Amino acid sequence: MAVALSTQRAIWIAAAVCAGSLLLLAQSAPRDLSVSVSAPASGTAGAPLPFTVGIGGAAGASRVTVTAIFQPAVAFGSSIPAGICNANASALEPSTTVICNATGLTEITIQVIPQAPGILTAVVGAVSDDPDPSMRNNSARATVSILAAATPTPSPTLPVPTPTRTATVPAATPTPGRTATLTATASTRTATPTNTSTPSRTSTATFTATKTPTPTSTPTATPLAAGNGAIFVSQSVPSSVSAGAAFSATVTMNNAGTTTWTRSGGYRLGSLTIGDPWGSRIDLDSAASIAPGQQKSFTVSAVAPLAAGSYPFQWQMVQELVEWFGPASPLAQVLVTASPLTAYSVPPCRVVDTRNPAGPYGGPALAAGQTRLFQMRGRCGVPAGAQAVMVNVAALNPTTDGFLVLYPANMPVPGVSTLNYRAGAVRSNNAVLTLDSNGQMAAYAYLGTGTLHFLADVTGYLQ
Repeated sequence: MAVALSTQRAIWIAAAVCAGSLLLLAQSAPRDLSVSVSAPASGTAGAPLPFTVGIGGAAGASRVTVTAIFQPAVAFGSSIPAGICNANASALEPSTTVICNATGLTEITIQVIPQAPGILTAVVGAVSDDPDPSMRNNSARATVSILAAATPTPSPTLPVPTPTRTATVPAATPTPGRTATLTATASTRTATPTNTSTPSRTSTATFTATKTPTPTSTPTATPLAAGNGAIFVSQSVPSSVSAGAAFSATVTMNNAGTTTWTRSGGYRLGSLTIGDPWGSRIDLDSAASIAPGQQKSFTVSAVAPLAAGSYPFQWQMVQELVEWFGPASPLAQVLVTASPLTAYSVPPCRVVDTRNPAGPYGGPALAAGQTRLFQMRGRCGVPAGAQAVMVNVAALNPTTDGFLVLYPANMPVPGVSTLNYRAGAVRSNNAVLTLDSNGQMAAYAYLGTGTLHFLADVTGYLQ
């Protein structure tokens, strides 16, 4: 997959791919850079999230550049120190690339704002103008779980109980308050009053509070959102390979979404490794159609880096210009053992330019599905014993989106790219290309229709 995690990072890719070879060409002292990155375990969509990058071995370097790639795309917030970082702002990018001038610094903080819930992956790398004897510690990775922003839930309002007043009034029986009985005799008059207490009228009030039941909310199950989904199934990766040798591995993914994966739909397996030592994208076959529930085994065919060291190997599904989705494959390390080859520089020399008149190193432009062979030995100072060449490759105003693959002519066309491009744009990249036993390089253009002009400048060779 030559399309890197973001198409804006050609400069970084070039530096990472060629750092090992340039060690033998540069005159300045070697400098072993190292990088670490830390971030909170979780964050919230729409809220600032800091990533702290530690830089080791940079003291005295004339220039140090830190590149951070965030997947999926985020909004760039700020940096500490302020003003040292810039980010690509294209809404069409599936990821966001932040490039920082870290010269003289041992730590920087990059603050971003996640745009949606899910898994946010940050891959961070550092390079300097000085040669680096080991690239194995020049990149680091952090993964953060992004949660959805909290939605305020209104508190239920309980109705106030309304008391019911019941008045019970017993019937009153009127009784004379005083009864006087008079008894008279001829000689004595006696009056005997008799007082009878009569109950007074009593009013009894009874209050009954009636409580109205509180409504109970019943949670409703949310169906799985339709769209892209993937589940990692398995991978087979060699533990070691010789520098410059052919490399092959497989990664199997299951379509766990509701969309069908097709090449025309932009579905690919994408590399999560800074510098893309094993390629940037693995394409589906043009006739492939991976329906929901089906599995796809992707074959990673590449040429091992020429610099010895341990190289990370990790992949994730991507729909170009839309999103990265599903869990990544487990991070594996591939040990690249030293090669006896030595690097030599040559003055920059244009070996191929398809804009020129038709010929072995000129036109016509590459058409879709066409392979062209170029003899590199004996051209531009490349000797007969050269096993690989160092080149700068550029795509010139292609008619459609696609990618270019340069590879040894005795190999099948690999599913990884040397350079990715978009219609109407000019894109370039550096590469170290292994030649076949006859000294030939093959070029193949992955594009649906139309044509591609490209050029290649030789800057050195290995033998």
